Amino acid sequence: MARNDSHLRFLDYLRGIAIGLVVLYHCFGVSSGVDQLRWNGWSRNFDEPLGFWLLLPASLGWAGVAIFFVVSGFCIHLSFERSRQKSISEFYLRRFFRIYPPYLVALFVFSFVYPWHAIYLDSFSSYAQFGTHLLLIQNVDPRSVFGINPSFWSIAMEFQLYLLYPALLFIAGKFGWKAALWITGIIEIGLRAGSGLWGIAYDGPLPAWLTGTPLFYWFSWSLGAYVAEAFLKEQKLSATKLPIFFWSALMLCFYFIKPLSAFCFPLAALATAQLITWLIYSKDCRFPDFPLSRFVRHPLRVVGVMSFSIYLIHQPILGLVPRALEKGLPSVHFQPVAIYILCLGACVLIALASWCFYTLLELPSIQAGKWLIQRARMAGALGSPTIGPTA
Repeated sequence: MARNDSHLRFLDYLRGIAIGLVVLYHCFGVSSGVDQLRWNGWSRNFDEPLGFWLLLPASLGWAGVAIFFVVSGFCIHLSFERSRQKSISEFYLRRFFRIYPPYLVALFVFSFVYPWHAIYLDSFSSYAQFGTHLLLIQNVDPRSVFGINPSFWSIAMEFQLYLLYPALLFIAGKFGWKAALWITGIIEIGLRAGSGLWGIAYDGPLPAWLTGTPLFYWFSWSLGAYVAEAFLKEQKLSATKLPIFFWSALMLCFYFIKPLSAFCFPLAALATAQLITWLIYSKDCRFPDFPLSRFVRHPLRVVGVMSFSIYLIHQPILGLVPRALEKGLPSVHFQPVAIYILCLGACVLIALASWCFYTLLELPSIQAGKWLIQRARMAGALGSPTIGPTA
């Protein structure tokens, strides 16, 4: 397999799996009213109703965000290292057009358009809510982190991790990539350990201004960049020596223990990095051994290509399902499983809306960014390389 392949198809499959997990997770939240199995002391509460248990596997769909973060770190570093100039200004310009214009449209729709209309500009708090989302800093404010569209929190987190990318390159260039991974790991694991201890002592999470910072996810995101660096240098990582489901099994164990549950996200990220490593060192990068028929692979890849558009719009659409049931059939009590099935049916509408969003907004925004970068290159506006080769 050539190391300069322009596109690694397995990444689209991983994105498809990730967005599928996230959508199932949010279907679970809409149907059950909670997004996790509740706690009973230091362990999960096993006295939930049968209908809740039937939907329990979907409550692990948050791992899709961990997959997205690792894939993002992998793609960002791979793209940057393959670029000729390695210009940080070009990097940010490309990422801006990749993310912000589609996000901005979705933000306005879910803020001001019926039936969502989440923002009423009649108070300072409403202005602050919209302003933090506009600036992609809502993740550090507990009053706005899950406002307008709860899924937007990770968009802000992703953007802030991009801002940390030059710092990661600097650390890796000065001390090496293994040291960089250790440093980011100590930071994230330390914060998560503090979160677990805080939860034991005060029966609640750390303040949002701390858990909402990108440092809380820096190691998980940097794992992808580390794997990309090894891929470019054709270095086989030691992770390939571990059983393929090692980190996933550890994550499932930690999920049921309250003090350890804070580590589930980086464990899911480690499982993703291990899977990417395994795929890289298989015969090629086209998912040759993935146990799905070709009739499933193609739709999964299409979903992966549209995953950002799906992510931007799916949760508010799912939220309309119980509202429609309550308004149309106010005297009927629907069980969580029934609502969950209806949410799955709404995924057809989400898929169609996402295709339109991807075709009419996301693709043109990407193309506009490429056009502007090309013009800037011709005019010499992007300058000389600002970040050199890393160690």
